[in-house]
Amino acid sequence: MLCLFLAVSINIGVPAKADPAGYQTAAKTDDLILYLNEKDCSFVLEDSRNGYQWNSVVDDRKMDITKLNEQWKSNLRSLLNITYTDLKTGDGTLMTASSASLKPEISFQKKEDGIVLSYHFKSIQISLSLELTVKDTSMVARIPADSIQEDGDLGIVSIELLPFLGTARDDEDGYFFYPDGCGAIMNYKDPMHYGQKKHSWNIYGSDIADYMADSDNARASLPVFGINHGDNGILAIITEGEYDTVINLTPSGNVVDLNRISPEFLYRRFFVDPRTKKKITKKYDKELSGNDYAVQYMMFHGKNAGYSGMANGYREYLLKNGTLVKKIEAGDVIPLGLDLFMGISEKTLIFDKFIPMTGFKDAKNIFKEFKEKGIKRIQSNLLGWTKKGMYTEPLYFPASRKLGGDSGLKKLAQYASENDIDLFLYTDFQTANAKYGKFSKRNDVVYQSNGFIFTGRKKDHFIFNPTVAQNNFTDSFLTKAGAYGKVGVNFSSFGSFVYYDYNKRNPSTKKQTADTWNQIMEQSSRELGKTAVYTGNLYSLKYADKIDHVVSEDSGLFITSQQVPFYQMLVHGVLPYTAPMKEAGNLTADIGKQKLKWIEYGYMPYFQLTHESPEDLKFSNYSELFTSKYDEWIDVATKIYREMNEKLGEQWDNYIIDHKTLQENVVRIVYDDGTRVFINYGDDPVKAEGYSIKAMDYTVVDKEGRAK
Repeated sequence: MLCLFLAVSINIGVPAKADPAGYQTAAKTDDLILYLNEKDCSFVLEDSRNGYQWNSVVDDRKMDITKLNEQWKSNLRSLLNITYTDLKTGDGTLMTASSASLKPEISFQKKEDGIVLSYHFKSIQISLSLELTVKDTSMVARIPADSIQEDGDLGIVSIELLPFLGTARDDEDGYFFYPDGCGAIMNYKDPMHYGQKKHSWNIYGSDIADYMADSDNARASLPVFGINHGDNGILAIITEGEYDTVINLTPSGNVVDLNRISPEFLYRRFFVDPRTKKKITKKYDKELSGNDYAVQYMMFHGKNAGYSGMANGYREYLLKNGTLVKKIEAGDVIPLGLDLFMGISEKTLIFDKFIPMTGFKDAKNIFKEFKEKGIKRIQSNLLGWTKKGMYTEPLYFPASRKLGGDSGLKKLAQYASENDIDLFLYTDFQTANAKYGKFSKRNDVVYQSNGFIFTGRKKDHFIFNPTVAQNNFTDSFLTKAGAYGKVGVNFSSFGSFVYYDYNKRNPSTKKQTADTWNQIMEQSSRELGKTAVYTGNLYSLKYADKIDHVVSEDSGLFITSQQVPFYQMLVHGVLPYTAPMKEAGNLTADIGKQKLKWIEYGYMPYFQLTHESPEDLKFSNYSELFTSKYDEWIDVATKIYREMNEKLGEQWDNYIIDHKTLQENVVRIVYDDGTRVFINYGDDPVKAEGYSIKAMDYTVVDKEGRAK
């Protein structure tokens, strides 16, 4: 590997301390120093606030590499792993090599805020550039799309960036944070991860092609991961190309005894060739994606080096750049989350039968009863309010006559507007059910990259092309829904599902699909009322006023040492949110324990109720409700609502700045005004930090140290 120096454009100054052996200062800020090894173009990033150094590669100080073969010695000295395929043969075979093992020619150019490394991989006839720049407390690593050249038959499929930055042995203090569900950490010293396979998370989920290929990659709602080394930490934020990025975590015991985590950038997508009958053949796109990719590595130290500090730094970053917009105002009370299930069509032998569960007049009376019991604010989704009820998209209007029709819904919307009730009409603009809507099964739906339409086994369910979905909203829904008055819209899966569409009339990348969802939400909030989404992928939060069904668990991987509410720490005090449907108060197995979970994770109290008995749904396609009759739950919901507002109402607009497990079954959260909440999930009373917490209970301690 040859590394050539091209130019020096600035005076880099004198470092505060001696440069690491073999490295020279390349760029610096008041808080960071970037050192470059001009021999192999590896680098060291130093946090000059405490002198801690992060190495981009693995050397003898990290582990004994003398017993490794030459291939792995090269791997450990690499800044990139490149996966490529032969585009000429088109057989879908993948080859992966580390940048050092390909013995590239590398030239570098220093500039005011960093360096540019230019790689030429002669053996595979591929060239690219890696930019490293520093600003404030962050380093940004970027691969510009226009720097990539492919001069032969081989094409890049993916590039894994800095696969060994922050790597750790099993005897070191610290952990990896990864956005699995609400968030999770893997402690290096936890033996459960040893030898487990590599795990990957698709940012914002797999697209349709991946679903068809039965991909086992999990979904991440946030484009971040974290590395903790005791009193030092890095939060890696994928700032460009995140829609086509995968986060990889490889535990120790996979060839080398090192834990590692890194992003992988996807440049070509595959499709299964339908012409090959005897075996599954993957074909890769002829052209590169054209994405620029960038990761911002934000440095933390001291008490901020853990996942709580990372969440605080990330929240501040998102609020500053406008991705998060604070919708909760000082003085706002904790609302009651109340889904009302209205109706559904049940399939019978000859005709569908509509089952009314909560009419519009019933809903108004339910709201009135809650109000009379002292509920100041309600946020309510109406599920199945449409002409044929739940799961009959794209058929919406008129509102079901058996529920009270358009006039009944208009009266309900007016009552809600006058009584501090945020009313949301549940919608699903992605689903196209051929039984209930007039649309072209050829032109209006999503195509896979192999040219086939995405549909179910019966070929009666489809996914709308994003442009068609937007036209359905603007040309039909917007005006008709506007006739009901001030009413919000819950766009459900806009917050959880984006996809590629190879429809030749209106092709769409995942990013373009997300942009379309945001355009719809922005227009809806401007012309109708508040908007809500399910799950809350990061791209959907700018125009959302509420997030429903925010994930409260990780996916239960063997590598995980502990799940953590990283997502909830990010959005608490910014946006109101509810727990997943299975954790609604009337559906949970233990309402007492569920209340504690709501408090720990900052949820509003949440119930999904009906006017009629859920027994009426036993032959329908809605099997989620087994106890939901409102008059059986109104007192329970009211009691929890009052309690949470009395003890925690002042914290609703505050940020959760710290979360920590103090001992088994005992958790402490801290709000930004200094208020602490101790939660005891155990069967026995405990003491924590001098305060007593009863069994299966919680204690709130204000900033003055007084227990409520």
